[in-house]
Amino acid sequence: MRRREEVRGPSSGGETGAPKEAMAYETTAEAMMELLKACGVEYIFYNPDTSCVPLTDALAWKEVTKDKPKPIMMLHEFPAVDAAYHYGLASMGQKVGVSMIGGVVGTMNAKGAIYNAWGGYGPCLVLAGMYRMRGTGRRGAHESVDQGGMVREYVKWETEPRAAEQIPSHVARAMREASTEPWGPVYLICNDWLFGGSGHLTGGKLTEPLTVPRFNALGAPGDIPVSQSTAEAAAELFVGAENPLVVSGGMMGRYGETVIALTELAEVLGTPVIAGSVSAHGSKTMNFPTDHPMFMGYDLSPYVNAADLVVVVDQPMIRLPPTTKAILVDWGGNFRPMDYPADLRIHGCSKIVIPQITKEVSKMLEADTDARSRARDRYEKFTAEHDRLKRAWREEAEKAKNKRPIDPIWLGLVLSEVKTDDTIICGRCGGYGYQLMKTLEFTTPGTRFGASSGHMGYGIGGALGAKLARPESPVISLLQDGSFYYGAAGAVFWTASHYNIPVLFINLNDRAYGAITRGLSRYRRWSLKHDYPAGVWIRDPEIRFEEIARANGVWAATIEDPRKLKTTLTEAWEKVTADGKPAFLDVHCETHLTREKGPQT
Repeated sequence: MRRREEVRGPSSGGETGAPKEAMAYETTAEAMMELLKACGVEYIFYNPDTSCVPLTDALAWKEVTKDKPKPIMMLHEFPAVDAAYHYGLASMGQKVGVSMIGGVVGTMNAKGAIYNAWGGYGPCLVLAGMYRMRGTGRRGAHESVDQGGMVREYVKWETEPRAAEQIPSHVARAMREASTEPWGPVYLICNDWLFGGSGHLTGGKLTEPLTVPRFNALGAPGDIPVSQSTAEAAAELFVGAENPLVVSGGMMGRYGETVIALTELAEVLGTPVIAGSVSAHGSKTMNFPTDHPMFMGYDLSPYVNAADLVVVVDQPMIRLPPTTKAILVDWGGNFRPMDYPADLRIHGCSKIVIPQITKEVSKMLEADTDARSRARDRYEKFTAEHDRLKRAWREEAEKAKNKRPIDPIWLGLVLSEVKTDDTIICGRCGGYGYQLMKTLEFTTPGTRFGASSGHMGYGIGGALGAKLARPESPVISLLQDGSFYYGAAGAVFWTASHYNIPVLFINLNDRAYGAITRGLSRYRRWSLKHDYPAGVWIRDPEIRFEEIARANGVWAATIEDPRKLKTTLTEAWEKVTADGKPAFLDVHCETHLTREKGPQT
């Protein structure tokens, strides 16, 4: 890599663009930062650790010189990774998020977020420090004989360069692996022998310049279309069906093109769409416009028995009646069980496959009068059903508008009236997901990134990454009281305040571990009979979450009265969008325990 004799600051943000103090990089850590810059990396979400002191110092070099990548300091490893992979998701595959964490203990703290990135196709690179083994036969603190083994099951690739000249090729492959479909996390170990130990540069000095590879020539490969015969076979099943039904899967919305293509297919065929993978936690991505006439909500059960063809896109295959034909369109990647049968399995990227199928369907409909007539009739029928659903949900919300604690369906309606169409919403909805999503509108692709796997705390730090990836869009983080601490929300508030990242955090607070209350309500023994005494209620004492936010420099308020919901929410919205400051709302919600069973997908 060429040594840089002069560093110039950016011409905006108060900088003059005049030459800075001459600063040639001399270490492998500084070279790593230059390689990431050459890859187009804009930010590094880092938690400082003694195992990666030289890398932290190299980030200080970037901060002092106002150069990229810009360091974003996180006070916990979990939200550092959470922010990085949401940055990649919010960029819709155009960028890879990068985080930097500690070795053994730092990786342990971050592993839940790495697991979420794996399940949610989050394109990110995790740089992890490592203390080398001393060769004494005894393992010291913070040392591991196989550090990469801690995450190997939940990353696309884990690696450890052992010589300076290997670093460029490892970085190149790491970025390629993260951004090649199916996207996912990559774990790159920076051992202290190569990068320099804690507080010293032994082994970290560069003796020769490193060669910068042509990163644009080493990127992710293009997606491959499916064969013509496969597209025609899918189209024949669609056109021949009397009552086709589409389940748009949880991760389908990672590409805006796929959402637009599926919208066209639904209109051409008059086929209803169920926004799949909505659980208690809410949908994973915005995968179909909620205002579209073919949107039938999130519950498959009212429609599946009448369907003679079910098409599942970008989610695991689901159990269907034995006589129902099925098509599965999916990469077959992370968390993809293949246990249930499908008449046609298409392995590929939905943003290419769905337009291919739509093209063939249009050709066949043009030549088949009866099929066109069936499509028109279905469109009229399901437009009426869509209107009925939306009216019913709104009426349900209006009836609940004065309930205390606040009903999530009313919160969803008010939030939809306050937010804009381009607002990005990150995070889990806790046990309120189904009720909240009935009235929470999503009309623009790339505006929803929800729970991808089982680790709580998702999307709290992620909202910071989403905002930095898409600064033109407002960002809301939905969290719940149980996840507040799992996602290190207090630490995230400090980062949001310190860097002035305007995110609106909304805590859905029922003062309980909702998933456990749901399980215990079915178990119906000691806990239910005695008001759930063990491990459920977070109520004695009541936690004043807004005080935690204020202590970290974030404007905050608590909402208990439903009549004040819209006024306070609007005030918080103005803080974020007009004043450019982070804000936090603690909304006291009805526990979902009293709700009926959620959707079947």
